[in-house]
Amino acid sequence: MIETVSVRMDSLAEACKTEENIDLKVVIRNLPESQGENIENKVSALFREGLKLPNVHFSSVTRKQSADNGNGNKNGVVIVKFQTAEDKKMVMTNKKDLFKSRQYANVFINHDQLKNERLMANNFRTLLAALKR
Repeated sequence: MIETVSVRMDSLAEACKTEENIDLKVVIRNLPESQGENIENKVSALFREGLKLPNVHFSSVTRKQSADNGNGNKNGVVIVKFQTAEDKKMVMTNKKDLFKSRQYANVFINHDQLKNERLMANNFRTLLAALKR
């Protein structure tokens, strides 16, 4: 069993090497979504007003659709790719200050993960939940 898990983890690690570089990306969760929104302006406002970082520059921003089966109750995640590692570092260092802002108190910023990493983390959570029972 342990050998099988080890082989599977090695194959996932190898697959991760061929995927896109995510070192300059972050995921923003719970950023309010609206019809006809300009996501670039929303992210700029988040950095400027929520994090007090007016000089952070990013190269691309995309909002992914939520997996709530179309109910509209859940905001999609926002993927931000920064121009430099220093910009990402400033955001990640100051993200703890978001809870102080009334407007952005429920917004969370995390490092981006590859799809394989997200799936593996989800599988581990499922295994741990089963072991606890």
